[in-house]
Amino acid sequence: ALGEVTNDLSCYETAWNISKQRYGRAQRLWGFSLLRQGKWAECIPHLEISVALKPLYHSAWFGLGSAAMRVEDWERAQR
Repeated sequence: ALGEVTNDLSCYETAWNISKQRYGRAQRLWGFSLLRQGKWAECIPHLEISVALKPLYHSAWFGLGSAAMRVEDWERAQR
Protein backbone atom coordinates (compact mmCIF):
# COMPACT_ATOMS: atom_id res chain seq x y z
CA ALA A 1 0.00 0.00 0.00
CA LEU A 2 2.91 2.35 0.67
CA GLY A 3 4.01 2.07 -2.94
CA GLU A 4 0.57 3.16 -4.12
CA VAL A 5 0.56 6.20 -1.85
CA THR A 6 4.12 7.35 -2.49
CA ASN A 7 4.52 6.03 -6.05
CA ASP A 8 7.91 4.70 -4.92
CA LEU A 9 8.80 1.60 -6.94
CA SER A 10 11.24 0.40 -4.28
CA CYS A 11 8.25 -0.32 -2.00
CA TYR A 12 6.98 -2.91 -4.48
CA GLU A 13 10.40 -4.48 -4.71
CA THR A 14 10.64 -4.63 -0.91
CA ALA A 15 7.19 -6.25 -0.64
CA TRP A 16 8.17 -8.77 -3.32
CA ASN A 17 11.41 -9.68 -1.56
CA ILE A 18 9.88 -9.89 1.92
CA SER A 19 7.20 -12.25 0.59
CA LYS A 20 9.89 -14.54 -0.84
CA GLN A 21 8.55 -13.91 -4.35
CA ARG A 22 4.96 -14.97 -3.59
CA TYR A 23 3.07 -11.66 -3.36
CA GLY A 24 1.57 -11.27 -6.81
CA ARG A 25 -0.11 -7.98 -5.94
CA ALA A 26 3.30 -6.33 -5.55
CA GLN A 27 4.23 -7.37 -9.08
CA ARG A 28 0.84 -6.33 -10.47
CA LEU A 29 0.97 -2.87 -8.91
CA TRP A 30 4.64 -2.48 -9.86
CA GLY A 31 3.74 -3.32 -13.46
CA PHE A 32 0.74 -0.96 -13.45
CA SER A 33 2.88 1.85 -12.09
CA LEU A 34 5.37 1.40 -14.93
CA LEU A 35 2.52 1.08 -17.42
CA ARG A 36 1.08 4.46 -16.32
CA GLN A 37 4.52 5.99 -16.81
CA GLY A 38 4.64 4.69 -20.38
CA LYS A 39 7.50 2.29 -19.66
CA TRP A 40 6.02 -0.47 -21.80
CA ALA A 41 8.97 -2.85 -22.01
CA GLU A 42 9.77 -2.50 -18.31
CA CYS A 43 6.25 -3.32 -17.11
CA ILE A 44 5.91 -6.55 -19.11
CA PRO A 45 8.04 -8.82 -16.85
CA HIS A 46 6.20 -7.63 -13.75
CA LEU A 47 2.78 -8.21 -15.26
CA GLU A 48 3.84 -11.63 -16.55
CA ILE A 49 4.85 -12.69 -13.05
CA SER A 50 1.58 -11.30 -11.75
CA VAL A 51 -0.60 -13.29 -14.15
CA ALA A 52 1.47 -16.43 -13.55
CA LEU A 53 0.75 -16.16 -9.81
CA LYS A 54 -2.85 -14.92 -10.03
CA PRO A 55 -4.29 -15.62 -13.50
CA LEU A 56 -7.82 -14.41 -12.69
CA TYR A 57 -6.97 -10.70 -12.60
CA HIS A 58 -8.28 -9.59 -15.99
CA SER A 59 -6.85 -6.09 -15.59
CA ALA A 60 -3.33 -7.52 -15.40
CA TRP A 61 -3.92 -9.51 -18.58
CA PHE A 62 -5.27 -6.41 -20.31
CA GLY A 63 -2.29 -4.32 -19.20
CA LEU A 64 0.12 -7.01 -20.32
CA GLY A 65 -1.53 -7.27 -23.74
CA SER A 66 -1.60 -3.50 -24.15
CA ALA A 67 2.08 -3.13 -23.26
CA ALA A 68 3.01 -5.99 -25.58
CA MET A 69 1.20 -4.29 -28.46
CA ARG A 70 3.01 -1.02 -27.71
CA VAL A 71 6.39 -2.73 -28.06
CA GLU A 72 5.08 -4.71 -31.05
CA ASP A 73 5.54 -8.09 -29.40
CA TRP A 74 2.61 -9.61 -31.27
CA GLU A 75 3.01 -13.18 -30.00
CA ARG A 76 2.86 -12.05 -26.37
CA ALA A 77 -0.02 -9.67 -27.12
CA GLN A 78 -1.98 -12.46 -28.77
CA ARG A 79 -1.48 -14.78 -25.79
